[in-house]
Amino acid sequence: MITVTQCAAFAGLASDELIVGVSPSAKHRSLLSSYILNLERGPMAVREMIIADLRRFHELGAWQHAADLLLVLRLFLTDYREARCVRESNSPCGESSKPQASNSNFEAAESSSER
Repeated sequence: MITVTQCAAFAGLASDELIVGVSPSAKHRSLLSSYILNLERGPMAVREMIIADLRRFHELGAWQHAADLLLVLRLFLTDYREARCVRESNSPCGESSKPQASNSNFEAAESSSER
């Protein structure tokens, strides 16, 4: 699974929107499944749906729900690499944004440090 830092970069999340301390569970896979039902709109649209919901929960102070959705977003971006991108100056991902290249050495180092 991608790291929280990578997830933030791919999704354009600010550091105050990152809530950690949640481990993947069946609940998170179930939440992910509900978002995946919208894949006919494309992976980028699903990604934006998850981010929008995460931000709403964050704004409401529903920290546990926001943390759950951050983990769902990490799972989604791990499974659907084509939904990864780096935002440029808060513009939506698309033609003006560049896809993030994978660096397996960086990811391996990050994943081993999380354990």
